[in-house]
Amino acid sequence: MSRPTPLRGVHEALGATLTDFAGWLMPLRYGSESAEHNAVRQAAGLFDLSHMGEIFVTGPQAGEALDYALVGHLSALEPGRARYTMIVDPDGGVLDDLIVYRLTADEFMVVANASNYPRVAAELTGRAKDFDAAVDDRSEQYALVAVQGPNSRAILGGLTDADLDGLKYYAGPGPRRPPWRWRRAAARAAGPGPRSAGSPAGRGRRAGSSCACPRGPP
Repeated sequence: MSRPTPLRGVHEALGATLTDFAGWLMPLRYGSESAEHNAVRQAAGLFDLSHMGEIFVTGPQAGEALDYALVGHLSALEPGRARYTMIVDPDGGVLDDLIVYRLTADEFMVVANASNYPRVAAELTGRAKDFDAAVDDRSEQYALVAVQGPNSRAILGGLTDADLDGLKYYAGPGPRRPPWRWRRAAARAAGPGPRSAGSPAGRGRRAGSSCACPRGPP
């Protein structure tokens, strides 16, 4: 049976057609697919990414553990920056592609794809065991939405005091807790200027409702 995201009620209220995706009940469309495509390209669209995984790696050697576990030099990231990377098997086969955020000097967040995040969490736990670092899969605790399109900055600007105009590519304004953590992600979906916002899962419905409020094309 497909698992719902915290925003299921919002999707149903908006008339979404729901379908299974990687074991999750996700919106396929709300009406005209071409109208939704044009809205994202010309204004902005709101995407529920709550099915994706959020895995935290913390501790004095968190960076070194990720250097060992993943492709690339993640310990070189400055706090507030992010990097696209992969986790591979011993033969070099790709297990998943990831985005890693450095939140503080000793805290990283690894965002994994929906169907793979339990395996990614298990692999990271095993590979980090010889380092002074802890791996914590918090995927069940977070909802995630992405606002994508040319108007995304203006829409999110009314919801946060972060300097969105000054954000660099693959960067974020730093931790916002509690109740929110705001992140800018280099999203792999269509549309210029993507932004994403993560919140504790219990607040996910509020986040979705708030982000859907600005007037304009859906």
